[in-house]
Amino acid sequence: DHKINADETIALADSITANAGMLGSTIGQLVAAGQLTPAQAGAIQQTIGKAIAANQVEGQTKITTPQSVNLDFQTGIMANTVAFANVRWVNWKDFAIRPYKFGKVSEAV
Repeated sequence: DHKINADETIALADSITANAGMLGSTIGQLVAAGQLTPAQAGAIQQTIGKAIAANQVEGQTKITTPQSVNLDFQTGIMANTVAFANVRWVNWKDFAIRPYKFGKVSEAV
């Protein structure tokens, strides 16, 4: 396991944060036009609020790298000839990377 500090930017969440007022106004207009019910509008606004809050969170990204085994063979065949063979096994099922902020925003949405 490795822990790193990552500078994550989620452009969509940043844009929503910057334009939250306009987005709320647009949702209100959709309710007034009958294209959204008040319950749907509330659910959308609640989800947007959670995504904005999660986008402000800072933390550490956790990376789990898999174990691997390398076998390298080398043998002389003749005076001027060498044979090489390499075999590599990697346990990829243990590989995991989850960017911290992305994980928090995806949980909120």
